Amino acid sequence: MNEWLNAQWNRLRRKVDQLVVGVLLVLLGVMIFFYWMEQQVPAPTLPPVVGVPVPTPPPEWTTFTGRTFLHPKDLRKVTEFRGLADFNMFDARSVAVQSESTAKLDKQYEEAQVAFLKNDLAKAERICQDIITQMPSHRKTFELLKLIMAKKREMEATKTP
Repeated sequence: MNEWLNAQWNRLRRKVDQLVVGVLLVLLGVMIFFYWMEQQVPAPTLPPVVGVPVPTPPPEWTTFTGRTFLHPKDLRKVTEFRGLADFNMFDARSVAVQSESTAKLDKQYEEAQVAFLKNDLAKAERICQDIITQMPSHRKTFELLKLIMAKKREMEATKTP
């Protein structure tokens, strides 16, 4: 009985192997057929767009040649990117320098606030401009500068009549 079961198992295993090989061959044939059909389809052609001029980019724009982007400026010389290019969040010294710089600018911001509250708008504006030149992304300074400009306009409006 045991020999008969082994013979049946071996015959079934051979048939399963043949079935798997057959299914794989059919799938390969289907893939080849679809690839052949895809190659036979002509590429769609779009009608030409009439009357739309294609602008040429200004010479200072970033250009792409081959595998690299070429930029006409050194990013370290662009003031908007200076802090970003110099900052490395994985370097402890860079983080410390950034923290010290932020703390110094926050103290200057507080001085500008005190000057604004004392109605010394010229000094407050000068400090805000200095902060913005050092860190253009200092949001609180922009808000204070807006308040200073609004107060200046208000004072000029009251002086005129």
